[in-house]
Amino acid sequence: MSNQLLIEEISRLSQVIQKLDRRHTLIYSFFRGIVTGLGTVVGATLVVAILAYLFSHVELIPLIGTWLSELIKQIDLSGI
Repeated sequence: MSNQLLIEEISRLSQVIQKLDRRHTLIYSFFRGIVTGLGTVVGATLVVAILAYLFSHVELIPLIGTWLSELIKQIDLSGI
């Protein structure tokens, strides 16, 4: 009888451990997704800002350079 009781307790303990592991995995995945999303947004913002700055100083293509210079002036004036 004690062997059967021991087997049942081990089975219950195993189920509890599996539930805790699922919860930990879910929480980890959630925070990993948030960090990945924020990193993507920050990285894309930096790349676009650097490209806009570089293109604003391009004199080979006057139309684009002038347009981007005006765009940057407008952004500076708006205080964004």
